[in-house]
Amino acid sequence: GTLTGTGALQVSSSLTLAAGMTCTYTGTITFIATTTGKTITTNGKTLGNLAFTGVGGGWTLQDNLQLGSTSSINQTRGTLDTNSKDVSLSTYISNVSTARTLTLGSSTLSFIGTTATPWNISDPTNLTLNPGTSTIKFTNVFAQPTFVGGGLTYYNFWSARGASTEPLTISG
Repeated sequence: GTLTGTGALQVSSSLTLAAGMTCTYTGTITFIATTTGKTITTNGKTLGNLAFTGVGGGWTLQDNLQLGSTSSINQTRGTLDTNSKDVSLSTYISNVSTARTLTLGSSTLSFIGTTATPWNISDPTNLTLNPGTSTIKFTNVFAQPTFVGGGLTYYNFWSARGASTEPLTISG
């Protein structure tokens, strides 16, 4: 099988990409389920943007998640559990006041893009963050990145930006 294109894709249940399939899809996959118990299995495929918008929805990663170097996770509702799997992405955004939960376990979230604000929780209202023993790792981000933490408690933060002398701004 093949998953290609750039058009919007909505998923109302679980998502499983077959191990042998070709995936060049770079559009946004929006998870709209309104019940928990949904899973995401990518089998090593690189995806574009992910959006979690389902009121009451709950999604759990089943393997490591690789997004493109300009791709983001935008969580506006529901529960996302990384299930201690590693995630590679450009940006995590959650800037709304709707109920949502992010559970990280022992995941490492590696920010590989060049966005100016790789971690952006400017409105933490109704966001439950369960950091576990996770690591948020800025690796190849914009020259002067900003970590917008929303006043929440994190476990590990690692800025591995090489020999850069550019400032890292931490707000919230």
